[in-house]
Amino acid sequence: MAEVDSDEARRLAHNASRRLSYARNRESINKKRREIYRLTNGERRTVARRPGSPIRRSARDSPETQVNFVSSHSALYTEALKKVEDVYINFVHVTMASPKGHAHITYQLYQETIDISPPNGYRSIFDKAILQMSSIAQTIRECRRVVLYSNDGSDLRLFDLALDPVSRLVDWIEEMLREALVSPEGLRHKYIHKELAYQNYISTRDMYLWFGMRKLFGPRAA
Repeated sequence: MAEVDSDEARRLAHNASRRLSYARNRESINKKRREIYRLTNGERRTVARRPGSPIRRSARDSPETQVNFVSSHSALYTEALKKVEDVYINFVHVTMASPKGHAHITYQLYQETIDISPPNGYRSIFDKAILQMSSIAQTIRECRRVVLYSNDGSDLRLFDLALDPVSRLVDWIEEMLREALVSPEGLRHKYIHKELAYQNYISTRDMYLWFGMRKLFGPRAA
């Protein structure tokens, strides 16, 4: 009985250690995200505060000023949307237009590293994938925020449509990282029994739909 209790105590201590390791790992990833943000923030500020960009005006402004205000924000919207389009094209290319397929490939790559370096493999596979996709998501969020704060009533659907699959993929990979940090075997068990979030996601959405929506709702070429 004492031996059983000892085994259980070791198991609980092991799981607690894994969870602590995960917490530290997440802090490291978040730190890298903040570094990426700081490195690119100067460029984003250029978009948001370029020379001639409008400042918030009151309703007392003249009609002519209001027209110029909306026109300037429309230019800001076009510039922000172009940045989103660029990173979304990169996202479609990297994932081969299938976030679910990309999540599966990421899992398989990790499993291959377990054979090379048992029993934990290289969890950096997940770290790198999370950072890559988080960087894309962060760019979209920042561009969306610039347009939202411009307060000109611009349509945000294209920003949300681009952000949705990227954020979802980040969540899927983070789930796999959490499981791997607690127990690589537990992750494999969930995969075999199709209990991972990406395995149960059903989507009829074509990743190329965004480009059709871009033509419908995006700014027209001058």
